[in-house]
Amino acid sequence: MQLNIVNESSYKNLKIICNGKTFSLNKENAITSLDIDNSTNVEIQVFEKNRVLLNLLFALVDGFVDGESVINSLVCDLSFDFCETDDLQTLIIKDLEYRDDKNGYVYESVYIENINVSNLVYRLTNTAKTRKKALFYYVFIVSWLPFILALLGYYFLVKGNVLAILASILILFVFAIPSWKKASRVKKYYSNEFANEKLNAEYNKIITKNNKNDMPKDIIGKATYKALDLLFKKKK
Repeated sequence: MQLNIVNESSYKNLKIICNGKTFSLNKENAITSLDIDNSTNVEIQVFEKNRVLLNLLFALVDGFVDGESVINSLVCDLSFDFCETDDLQTLIIKDLEYRDDKNGYVYESVYIENINVSNLVYRLTNTAKTRKKALFYYVFIVSWLPFILALLGYYFLVKGNVLAILASILILFVFAIPSWKKASRVKKYYSNEFANEKLNAEYNKIITKNNKNDMPKDIIGKATYKALDLLFKKKK
């Protein structure tokens, strides 16, 4: 069986590993006439950096930053096996994305639109620095920990104002503890197992809905997606 591969995703360049050979696939070209069979495994590597950002747009609206202001945008590679044996197949690569807006995670990758494939495995790459940055944001920045320490240090220790303790306790419960809880979940959300589970579920949704992405229909949902798309805009 021969295989053609077309990149219709938003990524300018992808690395394709097939039958021990490595190919570079950009948006302008296609890979043609690859010899494959049912035992062929293909890996697609996505050249996009993982990012952790403070959502300053929502912070301006709310007037403060908290645990929900941190957004983790994580990119996954994909590997899969073929299920078909027709003489000629055209493999079309498209964008796949899973968003958890409540917890602040976006998993980005690709999926195969028009060929039956099996054993889809999504894998995070190069997350060490991103994970450390996320922990730093959760533990120190959006927890308001520096502010709490400054409040206690100046108004209580220097000025002797007992109200500083009450204010610090309030900030601790409103901002710090929820943010530290999110920090404790970083290990889970940065695991290959969790990312693979969520992206596979999203892929199955698309297949079930005949390759139509599950986009919100309400005004607020659409506005939120547009804001996040602008924040994590890919270069095309």
